Amino acid sequence: MAARSLRATLLLAVVVPPTVVAVAAVLKAGHWKLYADRYRIEITGRPRPNCPR
Repeated sequence: MAARSLRATLLLAVVVPPTVVAVAAVLKAGHWKLYADRYRIEITGRPRPNCPR
């Protein structure tokens, strides 16, 4: 049982950081804004700098 728990922990430790980096890169390249707090996660679009309002 302990080996299964250790394996799951190691898998999460290996998979989560690259996923977070990839998501951050996609949000930055796609002009998205990410807001996260204790109660919600919100992703909204940002206007491009040359876009008229």
